[in-house]
Amino acid sequence: MALKRCVGREPTEQLPDRRPWALLIDDGELGDIERALEDLGTTTLRLSGAAAANRWRQPKRLLVISDRRALTIGRPTAQEEDHFLTMVVLQKPSRTLRAKLVQLGFDYVVRRPVDPEALRRLLRNALYRGREQRSEPRFPVGCEASFRSDWRQRLAVLVELSRSGCSLRVSGRVKARGRIKIQLPDLLTGGKSLALHGAVVRCERRLGRNNSGIISVRFERRANTGASVGAILRELRTGPPALSMDP
Repeated sequence: MALKRCVGREPTEQLPDRRPWALLIDDGELGDIERALEDLGTTTLRLSGAAAANRWRQPKRLLVISDRRALTIGRPTAQEEDHFLTMVVLQKPSRTLRAKLVQLGFDYVVRRPVDPEALRRLLRNALYRGREQRSEPRFPVGCEASFRSDWRQRLAVLVELSRSGCSLRVSGRVKARGRIKIQLPDLLTGGKSLALHGAVVRCERRLGRNNSGIISVRFERRANTGASVGAILRELRTGPPALSMDP
């Protein structure tokens, strides 16, 4: 992937001859998306204002657009590249608007406020075209969950979730290969109680004062766990949850 970054803002600027890997269209709302793409080493073009609607070319991999511009421009019907993906960023969570944008064919609908790490992982997954090593796809989440390990109830951030396992960002040590019980938050379950049992299969430590790290968990096979997690994953396919309940 090219590492050179190209940004266009003013309607009078001449567009580059080569299409970027990612294109942003907004009215100034997507600065954090631009910075995240830059951190990922992605060639990016950013266009702002109503004039962008009539002067942009499809990027190679990813179009990120604000909700306001998505409603006026719509999703491109023709594709110049295979695996081209589109992402809309909602400034406020709204079930009605989200459903409309999904119906219009946008691949991802990101609802603010969103966890920065979940957003970064979603962008990376959208840009990455290598061979998937996991047997089950994992979806970025970024919301708080609780877990019990060694008889202690603790809080963590649910980083990713799949049918077969998940990853958690935790503070303090967690025993590798130990048993673990994870209580998913109402934000994901719609108020229903759902606990997932599994085993810690990997611990990745990070330097820091709170001794934080990422743990990977493999779920036990239970009769109703697969169906329950599957319903949550269908919601996560279009993007991580907003960190507040939808109105």
